[in-house]
Amino acid sequence: MISGNIFNKNLALFVGAGASIAYPCNLPSFYRMRDFITETLYQNIPHIKMKHIDNIQTKPEMLLQIIWEYFDKKINPLKGFEHAPSNINHFIISNICKKGVRFIITTNFDRCIEKALEEQHIGYKIFYKSPSCEAEVNVLKQMISDEHQVFIWKPHGDCLHTETLCYTIEQVARLNVSKHLRSVYEFILQRYNLLTLGYSGYDDDLFPMLLDFPKNNEVCNNVYWNAYSEVKPNTPPSYLQKAWKNNFYILTGDM
Repeated sequence: MISGNIFNKNLALFVGAGASIAYPCNLPSFYRMRDFITETLYQNIPHIKMKHIDNIQTKPEMLLQIIWEYFDKKINPLKGFEHAPSNINHFIISNICKKGVRFIITTNFDRCIEKALEEQHIGYKIFYKSPSCEAEVNVLKQMISDEHQVFIWKPHGDCLHTETLCYTIEQVARLNVSKHLRSVYEFILQRYNLLTLGYSGYDDDLFPMLLDFPKNNEVCNNVYWNAYSEVKPNTPPSYLQKAWKNNFYILTGDM
């Protein structure tokens, strides 16, 4: 159990896709998205070369890469996410912000957190992308440091802004080696305790940086990992538990 006083300006929330699964939002999980896209590709594009995605463990980013290239980068497969309404998890997040939390990182493309904040009349600022230059790094750090208003950072982009989206395997690979992204993320980890909500850790950019952080930093804050069920070996939270040691806490159960 986390005591109430942790919900303050020293805590950052990391929100993943699991927060948007519950009714009435009903957006897909990592696995549901993968299976849905695979099935749709097979049914509607029968002549597409599927040899690269016949493994059941294929990441959604690989499938979205195929769609992106097949349609010559002219469609936005995630645009429909804009219509998803907020669910109880998003209102939990907005209530946490009422308790003093001022910073949210989310890899989600939907706008459900924003809608929940707006419904509860909580003002916020937002940055839609991963930084691509030193100037954007500085802007992000300044916005993160401003404790007067809730700030949302969406490093993978937003469903309404196609140019910001990062969902293909090539795009994520570029973020994995981005010194600008690493600079901002390490700035966050040095400044805040981190509470993950609905985050699987199976991304190929932010999770590796989180895993590596203790190797390069003598002093670490705390990471609180909300796991829906008991954590199994050889999963992202089990790896973090070994890397972060006494600074890592697993919170099992519903958000």
